[in-house]
Parts: sequence; C-alpha cells; structure tokens
Amino acid sequence: MNKRDAYWDNAKFGLITLVVFGHLIEPMISKDVGMTNLFHFIYLFHMPAFIFISGYFTKGHMTASRLLRLTLDYLVLFLLVQTLFVAVTKWMGITQYAFWKLQPAYIYWYLFAVFIWTFVLWVIVWINHFLQVSLWYFVAGSIVISVYLGFFETIGWTLSASRIIVFFPFFLLGYTFRRHKLTFPTSGGAKVFGLGVGGIAIILLLRYPEILNFQLLSGTSGYAPMGLGLEGAGIRLSLYGLQLLLVCAFFAWIPRRDGIGTTLGAHTLPIYVGHGFIVKALVAISFYNNVGIWHGIGVGVMTILILVLLGKFPMTLQLSKWIMINSEQKNAYKTERSDKLSG
Repeated sequence: MNKRDAYWDNAKFGLITLVVFGHLIEPMISKDVGMTNLFHFIYLFHMPAFIFISGYFTKGHMTASRLLRLTLDYLVLFLLVQTLFVAVTKWMGITQYAFWKLQPAYIYWYLFAVFIWTFVLWVIVWINHFLQVSLWYFVAGSIVISVYLGFFETIGWTLSASRIIVFFPFFLLGYTFRRHKLTFPTSGGAKVFGLGVGGIAIILLLRYPEILNFQLLSGTSGYAPMGLGLEGAGIRLSLYGLQLLLVCAFFAWIPRRDGIGTTLGAHTLPIYVGHGFIVKALVAISFYNNVGIWHGIGVGVMTILILVLLGKFPMTLQLSKWIMINSEQKNAYKTERSDKLSG
C-alpha cells in the first residue's frame, strides 16, 4: 500500500473546510456585506486549488480499468447523488431543482466536471504522444480557449459547460505540475509572499466588487450576462493570474507533517457529498431568516461538526471499490474453488 502524503491531505482538509464554510454562509451573503466579501475571497482560490489537486492525482493514460473507475466514481456517483439530492430537497419543500434538468444540481457539478476533465486530459495526453511537445503549451492553450469562449452567450449553466471550460486549466496545470515533479515552496519567504498576495486580493475585492462578483468567480457564465464586452477577456485573463498566485500562496502555508486535519483530508468525498444536504436542510427550516451574530457562530460550530462527523463516515462512496473489488473477490474465489476441485 502506498503511504499517503500528509502535505496533500492537509491541503485537502484546508480546502474542504473552506468549501463547507463557504456553502454554509452562502445563504447569508445577500443580507450581510461582510459575509459577501468573505464568500468572494474564498471563491477566489478554493475551487482552483481543489481542481489543481484533482488534476495532480489524475493518471494520464486511459486503460479499461481506469475508464471503469472514472465512470463509476464520478459519472454514476454524480447521477445517483443528484437524483437523491433533488428528491430530498423536494421533500423539504425546496422546488428549484429538477430531476431531468440539464443543469447539475447545486454543488454536485464538480463530480460531473471531474469526469469530463479527466477524459479531456486523456485525449490531450494521447494527442501529445504524436506531437511530443511540452504540456505547458496545452495549459496555455486551455487558457486561451477559455478566454475566447467567454464571448459565447450559449455557454453557461447547461451541463455546467462554462465552469468546466473556465476551470479546466487548473486541472491540466495540476497534472502538468506533477509530471514535471514540481513542488510549492513553503519557506518563510513564501509564506510572507502569500500573505502579501492575499492582502492584494482583499484590496481588489473591496475596490472592484462589481467586477469580482459571484458570476465571474464561479465561472458560471460568459461576459455578456455580466455586462462585459471585449474587456471581459482581459478581466478573465487577469483573474487567472491572480488565482494562480493565490493558489501558490495557499499551498505555501500547508504543513508537510501529520496534523489535526490530515486524516479528515484523506476522506473528503463524504464531507463534500453530505454537506450539501445539510445546507439545504438549514434553508428549509428557515435557519437563515433574520441573520445575526449568532448565525456566524453557529455556522462555525456546524462547519466543525460536519467535518468531524462526515469525515468519519464508515462507508466509502467510491463505487468502484464496491463493484470492482467484489468482482475481483468473486474471481479469486472461483479460481481458488477451481484449484481445489482440480486437486
């Protein structure tokens, strides 16, 4: 068994904490400007960083076994979770989600996106088998394509196409980073630099809230719906630069030793899947009505409880481990039984 790298598990713990906390405060952002700024700051880097990690640990060559695992662990899981989520939220009285809508429900677009990103990565690696050029050209090309496709109004929420295109460069960057055996500096100087970048990002958010809004940061639409023209391309390109610096700043602060969140960082899938149901349950019981200081404290407490309880979920949500392992066990049993009979 390969020993897990505490650095990446610590990073995933930090990011899943931000994911849970960010979704818990999202219903409050229309009622509190401070929560709005905090929410937008989290959105500046937490998705690019998580997507980077997903790309970093993706195998670049497709095999039948990997394709089956990818399909089970992401596409099939996405369909199952989305169906369950829509059913549960309808039972709660929340009617904004539909069973057969071509728009992934709530936060679960990420499962579908990883399926698409991985498949596209495999295609790129296969093409590059013939081209034999640096993967950095493909990273740059994915950014150019994303900036260009921002002019097309038809690319938006449907199948999360806009998000998949906008964030794919970070997925490909993660894979390229590992292929070149690169690491993030975590020295004192890197940490100070990270603080400086974070400070600049906060200033920009406060100075240009009408530009650095949710639509831009979440990658859910092109330029026209945000009221942008040609300048939208420059804004998206500049945002890529800022997000890349923030990703570096985030990873500079990640400890390389085992810590309090290392174990939970190795089990982020149940936390990711389960916390969406909890957030909608809070909405259904009107928890976010008349937001006050106690809501902020309550959200902090709930973030900790969700991380601990869901992080200790006793069953794996990776469907391939249920189906493929059972299949391998059955084959092993058949082989063993055949050996005994022949003896």
